[in-house]
This record gives sequence, C-alpha cells and structure tokens, in this order.
Amino acid sequence: IEVCAQQLNEIPGYRIQFESIFRGPATAERIGKAIATFERTILSGASKNDYYERALPFFDWDPEMEDDEELLALGNRALDLEKAHRMSASAERGRELFFNKAKCATCHVGADLTDEPDMGRFVVTGEEQDKGAFKTPTVRNIALTAPYMHDGSLATLMDVVEHYDKGGTKNPWLSDKIFPLELTEQEKHDLVRFMEEALTGPITEVEVPRLP
Repeated sequence: IEVCAQQLNEIPGYRIQFESIFRGPATAERIGKAIATFERTILSGASKNDYYERALPFFDWDPEMEDDEELLALGNRALDLEKAHRMSASAERGRELFFNKAKCATCHVGADLTDEPDMGRFVVTGEEQDKGAFKTPTVRNIALTAPYMHDGSLATLMDVVEHYDKGGTKNPWLSDKIFPLELTEQEKHDLVRFMEEALTGPITEVEVPRLP
C-alpha cells in the first residue's frame, strides 16, 4: 500500500485530487478512506424480500376497517408492490427457514442482513476466543458474489447450506451459534432458492471514470 501511495503521488491528476479532498498527499489511510467512501455509494435494494417485508404488516389487514387515508394508501401500495414482485412458493418456504429453523438470522439480521460489527479478530485483540471470528457479510445479492466464506472455499450457495447444516467445521473456536440443523433436502433447496431469488435486487451502476 505504501508503494501504491507513492505511485499515486507521482501522477499529477491523483496528487491534485488527494490534495483537494484530503488536504494532503495520498497515504495508506487516505487511500482506504477514498475506497470506503466509494463503496458506500454502491447500494442495493428492491429485492423480492424487501417488498415482502414492507407488505408483511398488511397481510392480515382489513382496509375497510381503516379510516386513515394515508395509511390506507401506504398499505395498498405495499400489497400491490409485493404482488407484482412476489417470490415463488419455494423461496417463501426458504424465507421461513432462513428466519427460523435454519437460524440464518441469528447473524444475518436487520435491513442489511448482517450483524454489522466485527466482534474482534485474534490479530487485533490477541484473545484466544477471537480466533476464527469474522464480520458477518450481508446476504443481499449473495447469488452474485460467489465463491463464499472468508476464504472463498465454498463454490456455491448449496455448499454453504451443506456446511452449516452439518454444524460447520469443528474447531476449538467454533461459535455456539453454529450447530447441526438437520435440514431435509427440500429445505436445503428452498433455502438456496430464497437467497438466489428473493435477496437479489438492482445494484448501483458503476462506470469506469476517466483516470488521471
């Protein structure tokens, strides 16, 4: 990274931009900040599961009993959008598994389907219990980001499901949140179907800019 910073500073266009934005030359820290800022602009949403989540509070709702016109419009729109982007029966069964029997939502939780913080890696804390601890990645658009796991060791989503179904890889630092799930073959396929179909949505388009 230090060599990269040196090379960037030797290119007038990059040197000018770093001076303008960061009030100083390119450094390892500033390069990291620049990349992180760019990554935060890459957004995803409007998946089938997003539409399902928004409509969920209205599934057992009787619009004829509602006198709040704003809420009525909101509910009707949510239901219409869910209907227009309805997930398959297999994906819906997979969703039920994801949030219940398969325990995926123990870590893949919230709007981004991740627990967000890294609970501390051994290289940072020096604590034995932190060996093997990694930040939980989001599963949004997970079908587009193979291979899987922190080391890319699993090629397909079915491989991932099989891995967790058997209770992960036994080791002294295995989380107590990971244990054999005893899923049926149909349940495994439904779970994969949910991730492939219902968690995939449009992503911010990125064009390669003119480089200095």
